[in-house]
Amino acid sequence: MTYYNKITIDGEVFYRDSRCSSTDDLLTEEELIEQLLEEVVAEEIDIDEYSVRQAIKRVVNQQDRQMIDDYFQYLLYKK
Repeated sequence: MTYYNKITIDGEVFYRDSRCSSTDDLLTEEELIEQLLEEVVAEEIDIDEYSVRQAIKRVVNQQDRQMIDDYFQYLLYKK
């Protein structure tokens, strides 16, 4: 795992790989977050509600279908 130093220059916050001593490699918070997400997100999954509902309708067992639908509703509207 890579660790970063937080560096404040004239009130602006930057981050730098702790193994690096150059100020050429400074990242803004947004750049750091983007870089970290690229490193840790294994896969991007796009789910559209219509496709999920169609798949739920294909579940043969009524009780299973209802349980899956209830859980899907919970996931959609939990906040």
